Amino acid sequence: MPRGRPPKPKPGSAPLKVRKGAPTCPAYLNAAAKAKWKELVRDLKSADILAKVDADTMARYCVVFASWQKANDMIQKSSEILKGPNGGMVQNPWLAIRKAASAELHKISVQLGMDPLSRQRLQAPGAQAAAGVGMRDRSKGPPPPSGKPA
Repeated sequence: MPRGRPPKPKPGSAPLKVRKGAPTCPAYLNAAAKAKWKELVRDLKSADILAKVDADTMARYCVVFASWQKANDMIQKSSEILKGPNGGMVQNPWLAIRKAASAELHKISVQLGMDPLSRQRLQAPGAQAAAGVGMRDRSKGPPPPSGKPA
């Protein structure tokens, strides 16, 4: 039995085999979520990071986006501060819903490669090398001197 911690897999060492292409829009999405789905499919397809296996993650993103949009609309219709039942000022409850949805949208957007860093991580190792991104081969010794005095 091997001892110690198993080695971490190297990024891009075992390419995933997924079916490329646009997944089918789920029927349970409301109108706002379906509109976001279409936009998401268009954007991810143009970035060439769209796969059929992403359907559930994309659906979650669209549902949470619709919640965020509704909360934002409700805040704009009223105010961020409301008159409470005792006459005092209270925070609009839609603010908490919008904040939670924003946090969830960020998490899901990273999973879908919708920010620069996660897009870079999703690229194939050959594409990273072609773009000049990569790690120095440490087996070849220390890096060459930069020419700047320390």
